[in-house]
Amino acid sequence: MLLNIAVCDDEISEIKKIEDYLMTFSVQSGIEFDIDKYSDGNKLLSAYNGNSYKFENRKIG
Repeated sequence: MLLNIAVCDDEISEIKKIEDYLMTFSVQSGIEFDIDKYSDGNKLLSAYNGNSYKFENRKIG
């Protein structure tokens, strides 16, 4: 299973921490992540508006 995740924070170090947590969880759970990282909310919204299908709400399991 591959989950698309967007992480947005103005602190690059916080984005890295979240990415590290997700990668640890990925190894433990076997769930793969495609992580898009943004340090600006407007860029996240632009990406979402251009590719909303990528971040659509899906149930796991």
